[in-house]
Amino acid sequence: MNTSAPGDEQLLEAVRDLFDQVDPPPADLADGVLARLGVEGLELEYELLSLVDASGLNGAVRGAADAARTETDESVTLEFAGSSYRVLLRVDTLAGRRRVDGWVVPSVPMRVSLVPDAEDSAEPGPGLATAPDENGRFEFTAVERGRFRIWLHPEPPTDGQEARLPFATLPFLI
Repeated sequence: MNTSAPGDEQLLEAVRDLFDQVDPPPADLADGVLARLGVEGLELEYELLSLVDASGLNGAVRGAADAARTETDESVTLEFAGSSYRVLLRVDTLAGRRRVDGWVVPSVPMRVSLVPDAEDSAEPGPGLATAPDENGRFEFTAVERGRFRIWLHPEPPTDGQEARLPFATLPFLI
């Protein structure tokens, strides 16, 4: 008669075997997930928007309900991250004028565009464009109120550098 209790590994193995018999995963689960991710528009890469600093949220980044409010000198910081880039934006309202200062990592040769967001378009329309400096810093001064995206268009690779895809942030309000 064996009086020793089963170890953790034996218990976990027994639970796994039980679930494999009672509730196995669908055979096409992995392929279905990959297909669904492909449909979600991964050509723009995985995107994550996180609000880093909410100081002055109602002043610099506005919704429709806030459009009639009086502007004051306020700022908000936004961070966008994907698998190839990180973009940090600071949107300031100073003396009634909006300004966007940004930093992109990695700092590679590219064109940065601040483009009005068209919800039905996958490509950027006309907007403001600039090139980041050697530290990845860029700026747009005197920006109008509206819904925008930042687009990163890397220059073609040279001398064995890896090619980078364009990147677009999620839409944000200024």
